[in-house]
Amino acid sequence: MLLVVLTSSTSVMQQTRDDSLTQSSRSIPTAYLQGWAWFCGKRIKVNKDVLIPRADTEVLVDVVKNIIADCSNVRVLDMCTGSGAVAIALSEFAMVEGCDVCEKALAVARMNGVNCFQSDMFSNVTKKYDIIVCNPPYIKTNEIGLEDPGILHEPRKALDGGEDGLEFYRILSAKAEKFCDTLVLEIGYNQAKEVVNLLENNNWCNILVYEDMAGRDRVICAERARKN
Repeated sequence: MLLVVLTSSTSVMQQTRDDSLTQSSRSIPTAYLQGWAWFCGKRIKVNKDVLIPRADTEVLVDVVKNIIADCSNVRVLDMCTGSGAVAIALSEFAMVEGCDVCEKALAVARMNGVNCFQSDMFSNVTKKYDIIVCNPPYIKTNEIGLEDPGILHEPRKALDGGEDGLEFYRILSAKAEKFCDTLVLEIGYNQAKEVVNLLENNNWCNILVYEDMAGRDRVICAERARKN
């Protein structure tokens, strides 16, 4: 079942997309020049080895915070952690680790104080978490930079979701159930139907779709089906 629920961003007044990217596709993003970006009210160190955190991704944090409200000792894995922005924002509310395939990205995450390890998706994940949260690469290979030329300055590997943009959602929907009870994913604004189908076909249940502040589908939450 597909439900649409509105959620709010916490730092819209502090950061807009224009803070993260300059208007010219030939200009270096401001965040790279200054070495940091705002995310969830926190100053996150960034460089050319990581994506610049966006206000849209704060919805991902809000959803997880709502899930774990009034809970204690919640274990969270931030997969594809990049700069560690999501992990940092959640660290006040849960025990959070991050993982990423890129060692250079992990170096930035560690500079931001994230406890993290190298893993190509689930290759080095060895324990179970209550929640896995992930903002994976999800742009179609041939569409990178078409809507937002500024992202061409950012690491392509962190953007490229394969031919149809769904490569990493296939991996997550098929393998995450061994490692968590709840999966929370950022998605592209036009990917909800496809990602929901992937999750349903891999026996995930109680699937919710959350919108961002612009009313676009942005986050999906799903629970692992209980086995009798």
